[in-house]
Amino acid sequence: MPAEDIIRIATTSALVQALVSMTFMKLIYSQENYQRLLSQYERSKAKRDKIVKANFEAATKEIVAPEPSTAKNKKAEREMQKRLAEESAAQARATKKIQRAKDEHNEISSRLLSKHSFPNFLNSIIFLLLGRILSTEYSSKVVAVLPFVPYSIIRRISQRGFDEGMDPRACSFYFVFILCSLSVKHIADKVFGQQLPPGISMANYLDSPKAQKLMEKYGFDTEELKEVRSKLE
Repeated sequence: MPAEDIIRIATTSALVQALVSMTFMKLIYSQENYQRLLSQYERSKAKRDKIVKANFEAATKEIVAPEPSTAKNKKAEREMQKRLAEESAAQARATKKIQRAKDEHNEISSRLLSKHSFPNFLNSIIFLLLGRILSTEYSSKVVAVLPFVPYSIIRRISQRGFDEGMDPRACSFYFVFILCSLSVKHIADKVFGQQLPPGISMANYLDSPKAQKLMEKYGFDTEELKEVRSKLE
C-alpha cells in the first residue's frame, strides 16, 4: 500500500542518516582536534566582536573642531592638531587590528568548514547509492497519489520512471525519496549530527588569507570580487 511504502522509505532514510551522523560524530566531531578547533572559533569570534565594538565606540566619540586661529589660541590649535594626528594614527592601528582579527576568524572558520566538507560529500554519495538500491525495488510502482495535478515541471520528477499515460497525480519513488531527503533526513542529521556554528559559510573561506592568496595567484581581483559579493548581499 502507498502509505506503508512512504513510511518505509521515510524510516529507511531517517535510520541511514542517523547511523551516518553518529558515525561521523564518533570518528570526527568528538575528537580532540575538532573540539579544540571549535573552541578556537568561539574565542576568535568573541575577540573579533570585542575589537570591532571597542573601535566603534572610540570612533563615535565627538571631536571638538579648533576655533579660528588667533594669537591667543595658537597653542590650543597646535595641541588639537597633535591630538587629531594621534587619533588618526590610533584609528589606522585599530583598523589593522580589526583586519587581523577578521582574518584569524575567517581562517579558523574555513578550517571548520573543511572538516565538514568530506563528511557531507560522503553523506551525499551514501544517499545516492541508497536511492539507487531502493529504486530497483520500487521501479515503475506508484508510491503516492497527490490530491491535485501538479505543474508539468514537478511532474518531471514525480512521474520519473513511469510510462506514458500514467495518472498525472501518481508519484514515483524518486519524488517521495527527494521529499524525505528534505525532511526526515534533515531532521535526523540535526538530532544526531554535528552542525556548523551559525554564521559559517563559504564566504568565510573566500575571505580567509589562504583563499585570498590562492585567488590572486590565479589572477583574480579579490577587491572586485568583494564588491560584487557586497552588491549581491
